[in-house]
Amino acid sequence: PTEPGDKRARLQALGEEGNPVGGATLRGSVLIPKATVTPRSLTFADAVVGETSEKVVTVRNTGDVELSLRSTGFIGDNPEFSVEEPSNTSLAPGGEASLSVEFTPTDREAVMATMIVETNDPRNQRIPVSLSSTEATVNITVNETDAATTVNATATSVSAGDTVSVGIPQDG
Repeated sequence: PTEPGDKRARLQALGEEGNPVGGATLRGSVLIPKATVTPRSLTFADAVVGETSEKVVTVRNTGDVELSLRSTGFIGDNPEFSVEEPSNTSLAPGGEASLSVEFTPTDREAVMATMIVETNDPRNQRIPVSLSSTEATVNITVNETDAATTVNATATSVSAGDTVSVGIPQDG
């Protein structure tokens, strides 16, 4: 059974000619794990190309028996996203685990992906989590040092193909 709750069934014994000769009522309770994943979507805003941003997804067992986290993965091929599996993949009723989702943009383009959390919850075996990013920022730092002068210039909003001009004063 995939639905929790009290269940009843009637067991009937049949004689040689197929006539009922006895029986019993069977009763029992069905206990199942129940996976709850929050949040169900993550947006990585203000990311910087080449730098890693991290967000956390929490998996909770709100069911009556142990919940197993079978695996996590991604739909599609998007290596900019990764997930660190929790050390504890068996959650007792009321237990929770954190999944660390990381995003490391390789260019400025906004991206989307879907992470799948797989569990032994019979009603929720594959739980999708939507992942997205806004356009990433490129940081460019120019440093020039001599005995008398240090010049630092940082551009925080540069697109591919843009020209950046930095004036570096010359000391006489």
